[in-house]
Amino acid sequence: MSKRPLLVTLATGAAAVLLAACGSSSSSTSTTAATTTTPKSSTTASVPSQIKVSSPDDATETALVAAGAAYNNLTPADYTGLSEGSVYYAVDSSTGYEYAGGSMVPSAGSTAAQVASQDEGSYLIFEKAPGQDWKAVAKTGLMATCPADVPPANVVAAWGWAPGTCSPKS
Repeated sequence: MSKRPLLVTLATGAAAVLLAACGSSSSSTSTTAATTTTPKSSTTASVPSQIKVSSPDDATETALVAAGAAYNNLTPADYTGLSEGSVYYAVDSSTGYEYAGGSMVPSAGSTAAQVASQDEGSYLIFEKAPGQDWKAVAKTGLMATCPADVPPANVVAAWGWAPGTCSPKS
C-alpha cells in the first residue's frame, strides 16, 4: 500500500490540492487496509489554511480501529482495519484537534461487528483533542443524521465533502 499525503493550500477562495506520492509500503500481512481518499474539488467553500489534510500513519490507523471498536462496545480484534479508500484525516493547527473518518472492516468471525458496520453504522467520524485519545463521535450511513458540526465545517471543506455532510457519500 502506498500512502499519498495530501496538502491543502488556499488559492483565492478555492482549495488547491497537491498530491505527493510516497514510496513507503506496508507488509502484505498488515491487518489494516486504509488509504486516504483524494478530497473532492466540487465544494465551493473556502478551505481555512489551518486545516492540514494528510494520510494517517499506521499508529493512528490502529488507534482509530480501537476507538471505533470501543464505540461499538467491541474489541479491536472484531475488526480487520479500516476500509481502503474510506479514510479521511485532518489536523486543525489552530486548535491541535485531529479529525478522521472511515469505514470499519468487520472480521469474518464477528457477527456483532458485521451488524455494527451496516447501514447507519457504515461510516464513523473520529476526533482527537490535544493530549487525549481518539474517540468515535458519530456513526453515519444511509439514513443517519449528522450531529451539528461533526466534523466541523472547515474540516468538511478541507476534505472536499458537500457542506453540512458527515461522510464522503452524503
